[in-house]
Amino acid sequence: MTRLHEKALKVLFRVRTRQRDFTIISNNCWGADLYPMLGLPYLTPFVGLFLRPDCYLRLLKDFRATIKLPLTFKNESHHPDVNELRSSENQYYPIGCIGDDIEIHFMHYTSREEAASKWLRRIQRITPDDSKLFVKFCDTNVPTHDQLRQFDALPFIHKVCFTGKPQPDLESAVCIRGFEKTGHVENIQFFRHYGAYFDPADWLNGKTGKLSWWYRHLFS
Repeated sequence: MTRLHEKALKVLFRVRTRQRDFTIISNNCWGADLYPMLGLPYLTPFVGLFLRPDCYLRLLKDFRATIKLPLTFKNESHHPDVNELRSSENQYYPIGCIGDDIEIHFMHYTSREEAASKWLRRIQRITPDDSKLFVKFCDTNVPTHDQLRQFDALPFIHKVCFTGKPQPDLESAVCIRGFEKTGHVENIQFFRHYGAYFDPADWLNGKTGKLSWWYRHLFS
């Protein structure tokens, strides 16, 4: 995809997306790319961070109540592999915690103060309308199939799960090609990574996000 082609697709996304007061809930900063394309402020706290599958699912179980719980910080994760990665890459970003040890990894923040300030400010912008919550999950951190099924069963009106291989038993799954070797998606933060498989404008307008014939043709 050339830069000109990508720019044209982003303009089309902006023109087609009628929804303007939605909140994207995500296990990483996937949604952070969409708000700037629409010229909107971040109406979500899920920017520049990630949550591991177990923490994310516990957050979603009672989202409205859990997201408002006090944010504290810890020095180490309860996930050994996260601690090893932080040590090996010297990435000692802030690790937040809410509720029952639900960890929020503020990997693109330089201090606890910055993370807390932006988290608390953006929480206030979350839409009170459940029909305008758009929930995304992916298998980047290699969740178990049971965890994928747990997400698929959550009672959110709008949800999508990006996977690196087909998951025909999951209604919310959208397979992103190109990850056949690992079997799970890696970096799909930007539109150019997933646009050929999922239509975000259609999704944010309250539909499925599945590609129409004309939209699919734009990527051929």
